[in-house]
Amino acid sequence: WCHVMAHESFEDPAVAELMNEHFVNIKVDREERPDIDGIYMTVCQMMTGSGGWPLTIVMTPDKRPFFAGTYFPKESRFGRAGMTQLLPQLAKVWREQRDEVDASADTIATELVKFTTTAKGDDMDDRYLNTAALQLNQRFDEEHGGFGDAPKFPSPHQLTFLLRFWRREADEWSKEMVVRTLRAMRMGGVYDQVG
Repeated sequence: WCHVMAHESFEDPAVAELMNEHFVNIKVDREERPDIDGIYMTVCQMMTGSGGWPLTIVMTPDKRPFFAGTYFPKESRFGRAGMTQLLPQLAKVWREQRDEVDASADTIATELVKFTTTAKGDDMDDRYLNTAALQLNQRFDEEHGGFGDAPKFPSPHQLTFLLRFWRREADEWSKEMVVRTLRAMRMGGVYDQVG
């Protein structure tokens, strides 16, 4: 549905004009920033009782969510609000009911803090870190890089863990798994020049 919404709405000039007229639009890749995705998925679940992707969050200028949802078609259909109707309505609510929006955003922010605040736990036992590194080592594909069998998908969290483990434990093989995986990605079908 992410690709459907991108094609139906985000690539449509009329929808893009509505979005840009009323909002500052930010697209977050949940695989690159699972931390951000986790926060706003929690917001969506708190506000709607469900979650999913694509995830749509509308916030105040000071970054407090006041509207959340998942897939929205370009035009209203099947009981779902469409972007061409939803965006002007949200802009109108923001203009005409600012106090209610602010109160709602305050409540959501307060509840989010309560929901996500946890007491600091003990430091992680080294056994868990060693076990995780060992499991990645056992699943490492020495021929093609990455972990497990095909089809493979980029898993930046695994590579980040291995780099941190290498730095912490001076484990050269952890670094080597990352290097081989990145080289394979560069030479393979997911190679995508940036810049």
